[in-house]
Amino acid sequence: MAPDKVSLVRCENYDKSTVDAAVRRSVDLLGGIEKLVRPGARVVLKPNLLIDASPEECVTTDPAMVLAVGRLLRSIGCSVTIADSPGSFLPYTAETLTRVYSKSGMLAAARELGIPVNLGVGSREIPYRQGRALKSIKVIDPVLDADAVIVISKLKTHLATGLTGATKNIFGVVPGLEKKAIHARLRTPVRFADALVDLNERLKPKLQIMDAVMAMEGDGPTSGRPKAMNAVLAGTSPYAVDAVAARLMRLDPMRVTTLQAAARRKLLDINGIEVVGESVESMAVRDFALPYTFVHAASGSILRKATASAISCLGLDRARPEVSPSCKGCGACAKSCPAEAINIVSKRALIDRSKCIECYCCHEMCTNKAIELRKNFFGRALDRAIVRTDTKG
Repeated sequence: MAPDKVSLVRCENYDKSTVDAAVRRSVDLLGGIEKLVRPGARVVLKPNLLIDASPEECVTTDPAMVLAVGRLLRSIGCSVTIADSPGSFLPYTAETLTRVYSKSGMLAAARELGIPVNLGVGSREIPYRQGRALKSIKVIDPVLDADAVIVISKLKTHLATGLTGATKNIFGVVPGLEKKAIHARLRTPVRFADALVDLNERLKPKLQIMDAVMAMEGDGPTSGRPKAMNAVLAGTSPYAVDAVAARLMRLDPMRVTTLQAAARRKLLDINGIEVVGESVESMAVRDFALPYTFVHAASGSILRKATASAISCLGLDRARPEVSPSCKGCGACAKSCPAEAINIVSKRALIDRSKCIECYCCHEMCTNKAIELRKNFFGRALDRAIVRTDTKG
């Protein structure tokens, strides 16, 4: 089997001409757009549109990336549509889609390109007998009607999976509240990661483009901080793209649950990825902050790495969601909770610990940042021990 190829290109800002050049070079390093997408094809661009956030918040794919990919496709006569279904508690309605497209800058990008955004709310169930976690999958209509899907992801940390990028972005093709139902059925990180791999294998996007010009560090995918990485990545394998992105964050790719799932199925060879363009070493960000739920074991002593990996495998570095005093009782956490473990009482969220599955959907969807994640005494002590080991090593 030929090694997966991932292009890594420097891109210093979101200036249109700069992004256009970076995206074109990233695709050319893979052999050119016509090698990947048939001229004249019907193509869906699938950005990360988790919530109705502005580009500056670094929660969603920057519209400059979508513009660049759209222009590249239009140059070979493709008909292009922007489509997504936002986060797990947002209903898949034209009203929701319009709000999210507008706030994220996708509506303006579509108008500039002269292409539509999808406002239809149809979806269909498709079988997948080979699925490990999903034997059938409900997918939004525009994706199923397209000749090709191009995923334009945003590189961010993720409290549950380690990072969210190419592999996880495909979850947005599942309509609205159906995402919540999948979380409810697949309650462990391992099972959910298998579902994400199932989605990618069933739909087989033609191309992965990753927006890592400004990434998100810390407690992503919504509550982290923007961090300049100045990179655009491209490839045909979502797992290989994510593995290279993890190395840019100085995160061991095999600590990412989705990449573990892909490797178990022989869909990813961590040591067999060919990186073209810039080198990972020249682009890696040394002070990139990982999520609170992950011990920072990307650098330092061998002992630190081994200890952190063992902690992660045993689940001892997991954190529990806690409601902060800033809670306004908006109900977003309760609506997004797949285990129905949250109720709003006297304008404040209350979490039923006996039901909580630690999926962190409540933290992810709380726009007021009122859900905090806290480890127990043992978890905090382990974190401190790892840091001390690294300092001495």
